[in-house]
Amino acid sequence: MNASQRSHRARAGLLLSTAGLSLWAGGLLFLGAVVAPHVFFHAGLDRTQAGAVMAPVFLAFDRWIVALAALLVLGEMLRLPAVRAKRPALALHAALLVALLGAAVAGSFFTSPGIEALRLQGAHRGEGPLGRRLDDLHHRSEALGRAQVLLCAGLLLTCWTQTGDSE
Repeated sequence: MNASQRSHRARAGLLLSTAGLSLWAGGLLFLGAVVAPHVFFHAGLDRTQAGAVMAPVFLAFDRWIVALAALLVLGEMLRLPAVRAKRPALALHAALLVALLGAAVAGSFFTSPGIEALRLQGAHRGEGPLGRRLDDLHHRSEALGRAQVLLCAGLLLTCWTQTGDSE
């Protein structure tokens, strides 16, 4: 592969990675800072009703995260062979990527389904053993969401500071 082809692949990879990370972080921020507070505090619903409204939204977004993760991995596969960054920068980027994918797996395949299962069992946050478990999972979910936003921001920064030109 010649330098021009590497450059085109790297640019396409950067575009895919940037799109995936931006949609991922933006979606989490929008759901967590706009949609959920509105549904829970301003829509006139009790907590059980609001939970029933938001549960399928969060579960659908978890599926969306899996698609965005695939887009991100594809972008990185195209982008990274052309990057000529120093080893510590690449190691940081790889660590952020692994952490983001790990947080996505934890949230999408364990925390969110656990919340939904408890909700379907009639659990109410803070009420009884199931409610305490629901509260715990909800706090984990919030922490995973915040971590994913920060990891996406870190990856965006490392993507855009690692070009094919630097030594």
